[in-house]
Amino acid sequence: MYSASAVDKATAPCLREPQATAPPPTTLKGHTSNVSYAVFHTSLPLIISGSEDGTIKLWHSNTYRLENTLDYGLERAWSIAYKKTGNDLALGFDEGAVVIKIGKEEPSVSMDNSGKLVWAKNAEVLGTNLGGLVPAELPADGQRINVGVREIGGSEVYATNLVHSPNGCFVAVVGDGEYIIYTALVWRNKAFGPGFGFAWASDSNTYVVKESDSKIKVFKNFKERPNLIPIGYKIVDVKGGNLLGVIGTGFV
Repeated sequence: MYSASAVDKATAPCLREPQATAPPPTTLKGHTSNVSYAVFHTSLPLIISGSEDGTIKLWHSNTYRLENTLDYGLERAWSIAYKKTGNDLALGFDEGAVVIKIGKEEPSVSMDNSGKLVWAKNAEVLGTNLGGLVPAELPADGQRINVGVREIGGSEVYATNLVHSPNGCFVAVVGDGEYIIYTALVWRNKAFGPGFGFAWASDSNTYVVKESDSKIKVFKNFKERPNLIPIGYKIVDVKGGNLLGVIGTGFV
């Protein structure tokens, strides 16, 4: 269990495990004036701090990395309010209040060709099987389907994308600037690395990773293929299938 506290100086929130044997607290530095508050988000891996310097800072609660800084020009930040469910934040300043939405409320989802469905809820990965459903017994479009949900495992990153391999044997999880490939059946870590985009080839043994806006890597049987042609344009995304594609601005 972790706690976050704000201190009356610019060295932002301190975090600690409230046990006698806990390690020293971690100090997050970035504000330039007194810190008014520091709170954990209830559903996203974020610590949110507000300061008299007028900024709101979003920190990753696992890595303590600064993810974003918000400045609305409303003078000093004093208060914050949020719901236990949903991604809305209400921020109070000297000169007014702002309500914002961060992240996305819909989970990242992937389904293989047999109907096995997995989705990420924070660091938890859940699954169900839709393959056994009888079409004639399904409810009308838009209605909830009652299915059994099981916990598959956990994710070491906050998943923004899940991608099944075409044969359903692997699931790639992308988030926090990294990708991790898990075996779909027992959810074991198979491969990982830096990446912001991911796509499988149709053979399920080859995949492409967008490592940055100017660099991709291609792997076959989990080994990197060397001597790729250098990319001379900004990479928007990567696509898979019979051919691996690199998407630029307005072209593939």
